Amino acid sequence: LPNQRPRCSSQRGRFFFPPAQPTRYPAIPPNFNLTLQPGGTRVKLLRSVAAVVLSYIVVYGIVFCSDPVLAHFFPTQYVAGRVPPLFLLWISTAIFAVATFFGGWLCAIIAPSKPGVHLFVLFVIGELIGLGFTWKMWGTWPHWYSLTWLIVWPVFLWIGGNLKR
Repeated sequence: LPNQRPRCSSQRGRFFFPPAQPTRYPAIPPNFNLTLQPGGTRVKLLRSVAAVVLSYIVVYGIVFCSDPVLAHFFPTQYVAGRVPPLFLLWISTAIFAVATFFGGWLCAIIAPSKPGVHLFVLFVIGELIGLGFTWKMWGTWPHWYSLTWLIVWPVFLWIGGNLKR
């Protein structure tokens, strides 16, 4: 019979089910391939984002974890709700400088290309967050402390990022 459809594995009884077509979403262009291939643009994009985000998380994590350590070694002087003495502020600043140095190095290592651009993005994000903390803590902490951290951040990021070369 010429009008009869050919039988296939998806035909059951009297109903014919055509082969499933891939679903297209309006936000995804038709030539978009979701597979991640080594060296592809999506992998580079993920590495770029990971370089900046992971570096910032590492710096913040080191600084955040240093507070309990300083409180353990200086229990009477490093107390929540009080400004620590001057030497502890400088120790905290030195820890921040080392963490920032390491974060800059890590960002340059993870970046797939142009580590300077990644360091600049990390610098901008860190400075914006640092300005927010400076504004919030302006009346409680010494002014030089926040300003020093805002200066230490780009300098040690740059030094750590240039260590890769």
